[in-house]
Amino acid sequence: MIKWLKNKKNHFPLVALVFLLLLSWIYLQKTQENSKEELHGSLQEKFQMVISNYVEKRNPHITSITFHKVWTKKTTSPTDIKIFFTYSLVTEQEAGGHLLADGEALLSQSVEDENHWILNNFKVTNSFLDFSEPMIIKAFPEN
Repeated sequence: MIKWLKNKKNHFPLVALVFLLLLSWIYLQKTQENSKEELHGSLQEKFQMVISNYVEKRNPHITSITFHKVWTKKTTSPTDIKIFFTYSLVTEQEAGGHLLADGEALLSQSVEDENHWILNNFKVTNSFLDFSEPMIIKAFPEN
């Protein structure tokens, strides 16, 4: 054993093997990170489309829906992703205006197909209504 350690020519295959293993490990880590980023980006994009279509179908007075922020976060469960969002709606009803809303939802990976995600616990946590024209509120009835 001591003879092998003293002979520097024998070290090259071992060093090369360790180097190749390290490069392989780094490559696999980067590939996993990229696929996670792609997954989160795709889920954010699809979430915006689903919510936009849902809101527009249910509310014909809405002229547009704009997402200002959408981001995702891993949870303690490997099959769940938390999604956070901020969007605004523009309406053209009587006193039309902008509704600004923040919220969150939980996306759970389907057991049958890992490419399918189930939208759970959708909730709006904060909203603000800004009228395009001021509304008049009468404090007392007119006599």
